[in-house]
Amino acid sequence: YTLTQVINLFILNAMGNQIISGHNIYFDSSIIKANVLRELSKGAWTKEEKIFEVITEILHKCKHIDTMRSSITIMRKWSSLSDVYMKIFRRGFKAHNAKNDVQAVSEIYGWLLRKGIIPTLEELQQKAAEKESRNGA
Repeated sequence: YTLTQVINLFILNAMGNQIISGHNIYFDSSIIKANVLRELSKGAWTKEEKIFEVITEILHKCKHIDTMRSSITIMRKWSSLSDVYMKIFRRGFKAHNAKNDVQAVSEIYGWLLRKGIIPTLEELQQKAAEKESRNGA
């Protein structure tokens, strides 16, 4: 896959899902935006496609859960994915491999959800609706 294809796949998947989860989403979103800008300068998308605006909207909606931020309650500090995983599951994993990192985030997300540390989808939707009604009122 080319970078442009990967970004297009990310957009399709992100828009089709109700929640995006990740570990240190701020960092990831900065990398994605920088690469979108680089690809835009190469003519990867037309101005009409408004790709940067689409990416910004996806990454800044109320529908993302950052396991790094959410795990502060158990770690008491910003912690790496490996450290959070070790603390919760008392075992390590082969970090810095995309597939393994995604699996680890998924497991941490599930654990945080079961413990009530992060909001459910319904709670996120309620929060987004309240924010929208305040902004529209």
